Amino acid sequence: MASSVRASDSLLGMPLIDVVGTPNGWHDWKARYTPQATGSTHRVNVDSYAVAANMAVEEVGVCLLYDELVRGSRLELFLLAPLDAPIDCDAGYYLCARVGKPLSASALAFSRWVDAELA
Repeated sequence: MASSVRASDSLLGMPLIDVVGTPNGWHDWKARYTPQATGSTHRVNVDSYAVAANMAVEEVGVCLLYDELVRGSRLELFLLAPLDAPIDCDAGYYLCARVGKPLSASALAFSRWVDAELA
């Protein structure tokens, strides 16, 4: 499927796999790279990046994935980015711990690392 993608417009005729509940997706990508495009595209909504990646491997459609999920993983054998056309990601994460239970040594080290990175 990736071999048929030569320009941003060529994606518009393919099924676009979106992960529900994520802050950025194909709507954002299309607004940035193909704002002139009109008409509807075939969209498939799934509930996780794992499902989206598996569907892309099986050539059901095209999905947007974080580089970090593909690079260095088994997905790198099956998926590629045919275009250098990234979008910004507004995803946020929460670090949760049980109230009243002390953090493990590894959780404390990770927490300190996050604090240092954000400082």
